Amino acid sequence: MRTFTNTAFVTAETSYNFFIPPNLDRSVIPSPFAPRPLLFHKLVLAGHLLNVYGESFREHGSLRVFFGRWESDLVEVRSNTHLVTRLPSGAAKVRAAREENIVDDSMEVVFARSDGVL
Repeated sequence: MRTFTNTAFVTAETSYNFFIPPNLDRSVIPSPFAPRPLLFHKLVLAGHLLNVYGESFREHGSLRVFFGRWESDLVEVRSNTHLVTRLPSGAAKVRAAREENIVDDSMEVVFARSDGVL
């Protein structure tokens, strides 16, 4: 009678490394990948030109400026923090009418980036 003993020794070590994406890591504060243009200060020149001071004006290529429902026909980005724009004729008429009635001349200003984000 023959007896066979088959003994196998297996030694294996397995280690796992887990990657935590930055958006799940609570110690990292997320920031927008393309910040929106922001307005900090405005200065009206000669009644029809508007100097706008803010941030993120140059980062988006072409920038469109709307005053209420009227789009400005001139937008000149001078730096990332300064642009000059012309008040549209419709907005200028509304502003003149408000000045005659001594009403606050505030008007909504909207920046539209080239990718469509307002």
